[in-house]
Amino acid sequence: MIVPSRPQNDFSRAQAAEEFKRISEEEKSALEEIVDLASRICGTKMAMVTFVTEEVQYLQAAKNLDVSTTPRDLAFCSHTILGDDLFQVKDTWEDERFHDNPYVRDNPNIRFYAGMPLETVNGIKLGALCVIDSEPGGLTDAQSEALRILSTQVMKRLELSKTQRELEEQNHRLTRINALRSKLINVMAHDIRGPLSSIRVVVDMMSEGSFTPEEMIDFGDTVDEVIQQTDDFLNNILEWGKVMSVDENEAATQVNVSEMIEDIAELSSIQAKLKNLTIVADVESDLHVHMSKNVFMLALRNLLGNAIKFSENNEIRISAERTEDKILTLRVTDHGVGMTEERKSQILDGELLTSKSGTRGEKGTGIGLSFVVDMLDKVNAKMDININADGGCTFSVDFPIS
Repeated sequence: MIVPSRPQNDFSRAQAAEEFKRISEEEKSALEEIVDLASRICGTKMAMVTFVTEEVQYLQAAKNLDVSTTPRDLAFCSHTILGDDLFQVKDTWEDERFHDNPYVRDNPNIRFYAGMPLETVNGIKLGALCVIDSEPGGLTDAQSEALRILSTQVMKRLELSKTQRELEEQNHRLTRINALRSKLINVMAHDIRGPLSSIRVVVDMMSEGSFTPEEMIDFGDTVDEVIQQTDDFLNNILEWGKVMSVDENEAATQVNVSEMIEDIAELSSIQAKLKNLTIVADVESDLHVHMSKNVFMLALRNLLGNAIKFSENNEIRISAERTEDKILTLRVTDHGVGMTEERKSQILDGELLTSKSGTRGEKGTGIGLSFVVDMLDKVNAKMDININADGGCTFSVDFPIS
């Protein structure tokens, strides 16, 4: 058996195959009808539509085959995607590439194979529409042309399905963003106009000499706190707007993850010390990845600030590691007051929540984690929350990297 070579663009090709194979049950039924038609036209017992990913061949629709996946190196379609036209093996027993293939010598006992590559409008070969039989054979010119036409129809359906899915996902994101913007208008009316009105009243009373010196000091501290909270709120809104207006591809750049974590930990160190908290960074000293720097830093800043707010007299641990499947996983773990399962679900759904007071009565706006969810969605990153046994939480974020 000869293992097929891999195309030069195999990484991006395999990614495209993963994306295209996300089809609905309705679309799968339509592909099964095309597979059945291909089998009838070509006079074979078996037929299938396949997607060849990095290590696996997926049988997305099949006739008289009871498997859903096969190893890529054993797949006939891995040879098909190397060419531009019909790939045909009339007798596998006489072909050194396949004579000892397990699928030739054992079930489904392939003796004849013919496949047309499924090629996108961008020239990327995802897999194949193929017909198979347990007896040697060959296609006539008319059958070969029919298989070409059917493969074109398969790709038209797949392209349409992918476009429709992308439009639905985009519509869902826009609906969520618009809902959040509407909520922000209401929040801003209360969380900005309200504090400013209060400050104006205090300033007027100060001008009129209505306060004693002691009261002046107390109200001065209160005004300073209100201004700081309002400033943080406005910064969050500006950061969210900036991230939501950036194209995810333009935002990606080469970054040093350990340096970003150290910088944000240092910015939060005074706040942490005031609550007797130690921030521990567990990350490789020279971890470089290609990703969205702004989104990573904004997410970490919010998650770390949240951990400090709800913890004291303990440790907060930040870790980051690169996995083999092109993912950078960021984790922020605290040993604070934790949260309920209901609040966890609300956060992950991106809901705008009523802010809860921190362990020392710290106030917030309730929009920080909503921003994080929207930021992550912008770059196709995913967040999860684990409620730890000690009552604290671990926020995990998987960032796609290249």
